[in-house]
Amino acid sequence: MPHPQVPNPTPTEIRAVFATSAASFDMPRATTFEQLADRLCNLAERHVGPLTSIDFVTASSSNSDLALAAIVRQLAALEAEVCEAASK
Repeated sequence: MPHPQVPNPTPTEIRAVFATSAASFDMPRATTFEQLADRLCNLAERHVGPLTSIDFVTASSSNSDLALAAIVRQLAALEAEVCEAASK
């Protein structure tokens, strides 16, 4: 199934905060949930403690961007639980 692409994608800054550290990185707006979840899971393998929060900084704060950020936060929380369960 093809994923919709955003014309002229601008990066979104993602900040993943763990119990004892944090990591920031840019991702294109056209990034899929699967790609973001994979990136967060890979980060979780290299950081100590659970993923405690994820911050999103976008070029605009339109309602669609805010809704997307809320959905991605929920997805990331679920992904963190899956990564934690897989590591046990």
